[in-house]
Order: sequence, then structure tokens, then C-alpha cells
Amino acid sequence: MKKLAIGLSVCALLAGGVFLYVAYRLLFQPLRTPTAQQFQTAFPNDTRAVFENSDRFVLLSLDPELGGMPTKLSKQNEFHGFRILGQTTLTDPEIRDEIRRAYYDGIADTTGWRKACFSPRHGIRATSKNETLDLVICFSCSNVRIYPDAADDGEKEYWSHIGESPRATFDRVLAEHGVPLDK
Repeated sequence: MKKLAIGLSVCALLAGGVFLYVAYRLLFQPLRTPTAQQFQTAFPNDTRAVFENSDRFVLLSLDPELGGMPTKLSKQNEFHGFRILGQTTLTDPEIRDEIRRAYYDGIADTTGWRKACFSPRHGIRATSKNETLDLVICFSCSNVRIYPDAADDGEKEYWSHIGESPRATFDRVLAEHGVPLDK
């Protein structure tokens, strides 16, 4: 009986330790800052200035089912080949900064490994004066397609990595603005 009590005590201590670690990670761990190399990969051709100083900042919820293939959808209903489920223009500077910080945390959080699925459920369009930057984001496979000068039809495309950490923030902000999310 004494061994059982000791065993249960050890299990309880381990469970408590795991709980405290998870709570710390979720509540108290500061956001990470990407390295210079991570910033350079995530923002090709000096597009970081567009992301940080945008006049218009749109967060999108995407349907990954079309797979980025050309569609018969109008340009207003698709974002680089993916159907738009909903979108919100973020006018509150604090919410814009929250999305930017979460995105930077995701860049810093990446392992550098990518999966091959690319089923994006999120997008960002940042516009600053006459420059537009589009980010098509798949947290499932840790990939981001980057379209600098997205206002052009030139469709230059770059790839970068992102960790899972921004997803919860993006989903919460979209939900708070009444934007439907993919299941």
C-alpha cells in the first residue's frame, strides 16, 4: 500500500510539473524575436517596411481546398488561388501590432523543416502607399508563400518558414471580427 501511495505521489508531482511548464509557456514566455537571417528570408526585397508601416492591413481566413489552382472565382473572392472565407481590415493599431508580433514570434519559432501539404487557412495583405505584400500562410506545414508587389500581376513568389505559435492569435482576432474559420 505504501508503494502505491509513493507511486501516486510521484505521478501527481510529474503531472503538476507538466502543468506548470505548459502554463509558463502559454502565459509568461516572452515572444521571440527572429534573427536577421530569418527576417531576410521572411521579408524578401526589403518588404518588411511594407509589413510594419502599412496603411491598410487585412487578415484573411482561407479555404485550403482549392489548392492554389487557378479558379473561376472573381478576384474579390480569392487570394492567390484560395477561396476567401472572410476577411477583416484591421484599423486598430494595437491589434495590428499584436498580429505583427505573433507573426514575428512564428518566424522565430520555426524549426526550418517544412511539410509538403500547403493547405493555407490564413492570409495577410499589407499595403503601404503603392506597395502591397501578400502572405499566404499554412501553419499545418510551416510554410508561407510571400508575394511582394502583389498589386502587380507579376506573381513573383518566395517561400519562408513559420512556426505554429501565431495561429491561435490569428484565429482569435478573426473570430472577434466575425470572420468564419475553416474547420
